[in-house]
Amino acid sequence: MTGAYPREPVIDVALRRIIWRWHLQDLVPLREIAKHLGISRNTVRRYVRAETTEPDYGDRHSASAIVPYAFQLTGWLKKESQTREKRRGLHSSRRTYRNWS
Repeated sequence: MTGAYPREPVIDVALRRIIWRWHLQDLVPLREIAKHLGISRNTVRRYVRAETTEPDYGDRHSASAIVPYAFQLTGWLKKESQTREKRRGLHSSRRTYRNWS
């Protein structure tokens, strides 16, 4: 079956850990786990047989969208921090202020 709908319910990492703990530590049968969680026995079996409980996500290959503008953004932030000092009416020395901020 293809389309926008998944073939089986989405199982999050916490549920995978519960399945592992119940089956491997508490020795609860697969059938009982499936019945209690309301999912297929085959799904439970597949997650018990899996070597990890964490999903394997691929590395991100796309660069950040901000990288081309980093220099300009840094300049804006520096300028804003200087104008903020002036607006506050800072009366102490800059060295004292920078040591505490």
